[in-house]
Amino acid sequence: MAIRLDFQTEKKQGSLLITEESESNKTDVIRGFFSLFGFEKEPMQTTVYSPEIVVHSQGKAEEIQKQVSEAINQRLQQLESRPSKDEVEIKKPELINSKRTLNPTIGEMIGGAPQQEAPPEEPEWYQTGIKNKEGVPHYKLRYWCKNPQCRDRSNDYIKEDQKTVKCRKCGQKLLVRQAADEHMKRDEWGNFFIADKLAP
Repeated sequence: MAIRLDFQTEKKQGSLLITEESESNKTDVIRGFFSLFGFEKEPMQTTVYSPEIVVHSQGKAEEIQKQVSEAINQRLQQLESRPSKDEVEIKKPELINSKRTLNPTIGEMIGGAPQQEAPPEEPEWYQTGIKNKEGVPHYKLRYWCKNPQCRDRSNDYIKEDQKTVKCRKCGQKLLVRQAADEHMKRDEWGNFFIADKLAP
């Protein structure tokens, strides 16, 4: 076992590391170390450092050496009595709401579990763009109202030969035109007709 001594005065400082096991050698070496600082056998104030051990003492070198040995032995016993990493059991906290029970939840007790409704079926005209009103086909139209106070945008369904359409919000008349280059063809948004100009 090694002993390390660090000593400092106003004028001098020094360190000593003893690795031999003989008690008489340790005492002689410690006395010689302190004699370099002008201390022979008189009491002195010093601090002794050993791995993770600090001992403050006032007295002779033999007393310091004895206290250091006792402190080292106590520290070794503490280290040996500590459980190893393999023996330490790590406990993780339980996750919130992770326990399963047979009891109903508060939501089930209040009004039952919420049931998911099936999404409503889309009407056929959403896909075809043709809505039959009283047996007459009406075709999808997209309009943009040009009234500066309105500027409404919406879809409507009109007859094939209809030339104008009214804005639903302000009643402004708009001219109807084909949405695609060919007659009765749909554009990329599924519109047959577009109304985006003011009617005279």
